[in-house]
Amino acid sequence: MSTINKTIAGNLKRLRGEKKLSQKDLAEVLGVKQQTIYYYEKERRQIPTWCLDILSRHFGLPPSYFLVNPEIETTFNDLPLRLQEAVKMAAKLPENKQNEIADFIEFKASQNK
Repeated sequence: MSTINKTIAGNLKRLRGEKKLSQKDLAEVLGVKQQTIYYYEKERRQIPTWCLDILSRHFGLPPSYFLVNPEIETTFNDLPLRLQEAVKMAAKLPENKQNEIADFIEFKASQNK
């Protein structure tokens, strides 16, 4: 599997450990079998985006949480507190509003190049 799949799998396992959840607990959140979580964490299956969406909403995390390699990238906790709060608020909005915010951020970032 690709490096991004390895990163997602590692972050899934790390989050599960931080929250002190079993694979079965996480499977119940997603509505899948425990074996499916095992396959995700062992990189035997690619984690679908719908799973990442459910997990990010359930735990109040940005979807990008799963895409960031904690060894080389800025993590959510490294963000300024004001930005962390803004991301948490945005995570509670409907998907269309989240997309508008993401588009705005991408636009502002492109102006900064």
